[in-house]
Amino acid sequence: MTNLANIKGKLKQAELVAVTKNATVAQLMELYEEGQRDFGENRVQEIIRKEGELKDLPINWHFIGPLQRNKVKKLLKVKHLKYIHSIDSLKLIDEFIKQKGEFIGDSLGLFLEFNTSGEEEKHGFINYDDLKVAAEKIIQDLPNMNLIGLMTIGKIRGNDFKQDAIDSFSTLLEIKQKLEQDLNIGPLKLSMGMSKDFEIAVEIGSDFVRVGRYLFAPHQC
Repeated sequence: MTNLANIKGKLKQAELVAVTKNATVAQLMELYEEGQRDFGENRVQEIIRKEGELKDLPINWHFIGPLQRNKVKKLLKVKHLKYIHSIDSLKLIDEFIKQKGEFIGDSLGLFLEFNTSGEEEKHGFINYDDLKVAAEKIIQDLPNMNLIGLMTIGKIRGNDFKQDAIDSFSTLLEIKQKLEQDLNIGPLKLSMGMSKDFEIAVEIGSDFVRVGRYLFAPHQC
């Protein structure tokens, strides 16, 4: 028995991405049999391996980890890849433009990652102007992919975990609203919130939360 129903009961408007980077295929299948269809991995080789084992099971794969440019071509060949949450540089977007013909799916949603906490160990854009240029490049140069929204990770170090999370997620919401206005584009989605802070993210308006270890630890959630 997993903690899936308990977590989903707290999500309100948000959708759950079940992070299975440390889970076995058997554990993934347990979630699938309980109705979960969206799964996240942070390593390209793990998505490829697990999709190979699961054959044509209609899973929506989300790539959520740092992505090296030399892995883009392989990732685009994942049949059921639906979203990438971690587009974190203009150079990475240029690689997607170069490799766009390799994508074998119907459509691919891209999230731009923004470093809202300023912590150096994190990936993501750190200023709005670069983020805006990145959004424009996706819209103009990747017709078979869509700018879906923005992603961030809550602050790792700090004295007040809850307030730090509120600050990080509120900052991303403000950036989203400014980007929508500046580019005159439809509502973007927010990917924010993980096992420890997803409930805070949901209250601020997250559309996707990325939860891993709590799925198999009912007593912790």
